[in-house]
Amino acid sequence: MSISDAVILIPGFLGFGQIGHFSYFANRVGAALRGCLLGLSDADIPVIPVKTAPTKPLADRQLTLLHILKEIDRRYSSLRRLHLVGHSTGGVDAYLLTGQSPLQRGTSWEALDPDRVRHKISTVTTIASPHAGTCLALSPLARFFRHPLFEIHKSPSLAIALWQLARSLEVDEMALGALAGALVDTGETAAYALDVFWARTLVDDLQPRHLVKVQNQTNKELKDTQLRCVVTMAGRRTRNYRRRNRKIGLREPDAFFRTMYSYTAGSGFDEAYDDPERITQAINQIEMAISAGKLIGNANSELRRITPELNDGLVNSARQLVNPTSEEELLAVVVGDHIDVMGYYPRWVTAWQGSSAQEQKQLRSGILHSGSGFGDDQFFALFQQIAKSIVSQVQCRGDEK
Repeated sequence: MSISDAVILIPGFLGFGQIGHFSYFANRVGAALRGCLLGLSDADIPVIPVKTAPTKPLADRQLTLLHILKEIDRRYSSLRRLHLVGHSTGGVDAYLLTGQSPLQRGTSWEALDPDRVRHKISTVTTIASPHAGTCLALSPLARFFRHPLFEIHKSPSLAIALWQLARSLEVDEMALGALAGALVDTGETAAYALDVFWARTLVDDLQPRHLVKVQNQTNKELKDTQLRCVVTMAGRRTRNYRRRNRKIGLREPDAFFRTMYSYTAGSGFDEAYDDPERITQAINQIEMAISAGKLIGNANSELRRITPELNDGLVNSARQLVNPTSEEELLAVVVGDHIDVMGYYPRWVTAWQGSSAQEQKQLRSGILHSGSGFGDDQFFALFQQIAKSIVSQVQCRGDEK
């Protein structure tokens, strides 16, 4: 069967494919989106997770992504349309690929993409993407990436945050599996860890002052490409939450999430560079989307007030839109943290012994634990919505070349 359409899953800041048993996109997101697409369309639409340049500057990530798309285009000779789904910085990478000029100075799309593979990009869907940067890039954590030893000595609060992270990882079963796998493949893991350690340029690229400037200078060239953004925001807490001991109670954010939320909130602005009107427009758009029924969240989750400081633990919610005046652009508002939407959240699984199903147990996963109550219902509702958006465009475009 010939393949006309393919969905490409683009990872964010860390950009890995898989470490040990821990995959960024391939397992839960890939399977969920593939299943949703099969239920909505008779067309065979493969879902392909890719690995980008983990912590390289945006210009390098853009070239890497373009190279990957050209390889996929060569693999599927009948391919007519590409559908890019990017999480976090991966969404920024996807959108900037539709601009009039590449980020690398002194070159052109004609030179980088003579076969015009970019022009096959039919849809771009971004999830929790810092299109206008993130205030986390202005925080002590960002300064730690620039000068690790100095900042740890200078900021006791940062040392406490790293200890909270270690505690969070200790009870995260998926993360422990990833760590075990990483210890087996020490060569690749060491190279990856070194990349993360030297992630200074990308951290700078994610500052509001940089990305707002990039967005202001980026004119979308691919006019027929559909852009849809999913905005994520953490809930305050969740009532009637089923805990590991099976008791129903209140679920509050843990210490590490509270620290990350505070770092990301900042003042909500990069004072010298931000346009307050843009942020206000984004807030209004989020509020209208919620009123219009575009909210995906646990019914027992308490919503936070929508302000410039509101975030998902890593990215300010009002910074996750490219054009905050466009109602059509905002696909959904999700109550959850930055990691929840990748499929890593506490969930109940059935334990098997031989051929017999035993009682359910809760798998604690996600590193960030925001208390938003995000679960399977919200996860599958999100990717059903994304699949509908992609399929509608496939059906609209039909067999056009």
